[in-house]
Amino acid sequence: MNLKMIQEFYSRNHYLIAFFAILFVSLILFSFVVQFVWAAPLVPCGRQDQKGTPNEKCSTCHFFVLGQNISDFILKDVTPPLTIVFVVAGGAMILFGSGSTIWVAKGIGLLRTTGIGVALILGSWLIVNSALSQVSKYVGFSSDFGEVPAKWYTFPIYCGEGDGGVPGELICKPKDQTKYLESSNQTEVEVDLTAEGGQEGEYHWSIQNSDGTVKVSRNGNPLKVSLPKGKFTAEVKRGNENQTAVCTVKVQDPLQCGTCLGAQCSDSNLPICGSIEDECSPNQVNKLFENLRIPQINGLTQVESMSLLKSLAARLSGGNPLVENENRFGIFQFTVAKANQLKSLVGINESIGESWLTNIDNTQKIINLAGAWINSQNLIAVCGSGPKDVRDIAAGFLGGKSVCEKSSACTESGSESCSICPNNNEPTKNWECLWSGPAPHNVCSDVDKPNETFSENTYAQIRSFAPRVQWCYDTYFK
Repeated sequence: MNLKMIQEFYSRNHYLIAFFAILFVSLILFSFVVQFVWAAPLVPCGRQDQKGTPNEKCSTCHFFVLGQNISDFILKDVTPPLTIVFVVAGGAMILFGSGSTIWVAKGIGLLRTTGIGVALILGSWLIVNSALSQVSKYVGFSSDFGEVPAKWYTFPIYCGEGDGGVPGELICKPKDQTKYLESSNQTEVEVDLTAEGGQEGEYHWSIQNSDGTVKVSRNGNPLKVSLPKGKFTAEVKRGNENQTAVCTVKVQDPLQCGTCLGAQCSDSNLPICGSIEDECSPNQVNKLFENLRIPQINGLTQVESMSLLKSLAARLSGGNPLVENENRFGIFQFTVAKANQLKSLVGINESIGESWLTNIDNTQKIINLAGAWINSQNLIAVCGSGPKDVRDIAAGFLGGKSVCEKSSACTESGSESCSICPNNNEPTKNWECLWSGPAPHNVCSDVDKPNETFSENTYAQIRSFAPRVQWCYDTYFK
């Protein structure tokens, strides 16, 4: 089809073509008009919604929300329909003016100008996005939605409760909390409450127990009070307003873990006495270990050695040799320092670095390092050799042999040991004990690290890891 045929077709059907072109543009514009009608208003405050309900009062913060709304309106609501209109208009000039070089030139010029305009708008948006993303890394955004916003145009500008006394909804935080008495001798525990938002004025608190008796009536914010065992309702008001916010607080007996009593810790409710179901990637792990020579672990058979090493690799890396976690690398998540310390035990002479530990060609040597670490710590003798002892061996793999020794912290007033896992019929080990001191057990050991060379993991990490290795062993590799 040449230009002459196109011109002849247009001359015979130009009215029909014009009709459909106008219809197309009208439908496009109509759809955006509907969107404008139902879209959220630009002004985010100081008005009423469609039901007549007043929304937030305006503050300085809402100025930035208004700017964001205008930016979104131009980019998402104005630019697309105008672009379509100008492109259709430019195309129509070229089509309808095919016999006139002036109209063709105008059509081409309009398309070129439209393209440049859209490119400038999107380019500006891209530049701002990149700039803010880079600056945010150095400014150090820190909030509930992450350290660095992934997309600046979805950055949640929030103007509400407690924004420097800015009027907003009155709230009480935390909404629900449970506190535990630290020992059987303790009668009260400290509770922290915070209020945000509301009108101007001082915050007033009223705390009642379950029968309605007022235990605390006090002004101030935040509030720190001591409460006995029981269930309490905390109401807070601000100034002379009628609006109230409510929090609930439960104070319970000391947390009991097995036959041990003590303060609640981050992993108090973790079932460490058995196994914890989790992902083990058995296919990936089995494929990784294919045709490899398994090092002999002292006290285990060759088959038991392979099952143990597979279970450890399953939870440490999922059988992926490329895994990196802070300063730990590869299948068994060794640090460079630990790997270099162990290499002489298995006849490795080369220098070991990060790339060496994540090189799949070194898989056999890395497995040998894992076996050497277990043997050098004498984990089978110290932690146990039976199928149910896998979780203890796993704990020793992360923390060293000392974590399997009898805990001196899990004692009752320095006398006989209590037991975290009484059904296991054995003394509580260091890694199992939740606390770092003797009874009344009011100091958690969550962030403590075993006193072992090359033990980089906290007790909380060990307690989370060991039962999951037991699960992988029992379910896939036993």
